[in-house]
Amino acid sequence: MSSRRLRWSLFVFVIAVATLLGVNLGTGNQPILGLDLQGGVSVILQSTDEASADDLLVVQDLIRDELETLGIAEPDVRVEGSNIVVDLPGVKDQEEALEAVDVAGIVTLRPVLACQAGVTPADLGDQLPEGTGAFITADGLQTCILGPSGGSGEVFERGSAQAQINQLTNQWIVSVDLRSDSQQIWNALAAECYSATESCPTRQLAIVLDNIIQSATTVNKPSFST
Repeated sequence: MSSRRLRWSLFVFVIAVATLLGVNLGTGNQPILGLDLQGGVSVILQSTDEASADDLLVVQDLIRDELETLGIAEPDVRVEGSNIVVDLPGVKDQEEALEAVDVAGIVTLRPVLACQAGVTPADLGDQLPEGTGAFITADGLQTCILGPSGGSGEVFERGSAQAQINQLTNQWIVSVDLRSDSQQIWNALAAECYSATESCPTRQLAIVLDNIIQSATTVNKPSFST
């Protein structure tokens, strides 16, 4: 191809792009600009502990869900090697970016004090007894007041969670194994809820992940073995 023909081809391409851009702007459509065009912040996260590929994918999904909840448009969350890279187009404030991706992935165990539909945690903020907190359920239908954390997900054996169907109710359940050195922690919580004490009047023990109640199971035994 001659240099003249090449220059002409490029000229036609530029005209075509300019025309399409003008049509879009004229009709009120705004093109979505990436990080390289509209600016923003890129955050690289690295686990302080050894993390498997599955662990990284779980955290990736948690971060993406959190960003969507915060209303941050077009986040790019991806796993690169042992890191998680988050590109936030349009976000200029570095502190805002760090807060947006602050997903700990920490599981806590909390007794359920009461639940109410049609309210948000913010609605109950000024009414909560000291030491308690308001958390939304995973289906978003209820907000529950939970007592102080009595333990973390460290009570469970890593990688022991298994999904299975309850033959009596035909519903999905998740079974996990207790760590031998954490059995006492779990059983202390279980005993409180089984006895419906003041600290666990509903007999339900909630498993909370990043401020969302994943399950709130009624405790039907005073103690459990590993």
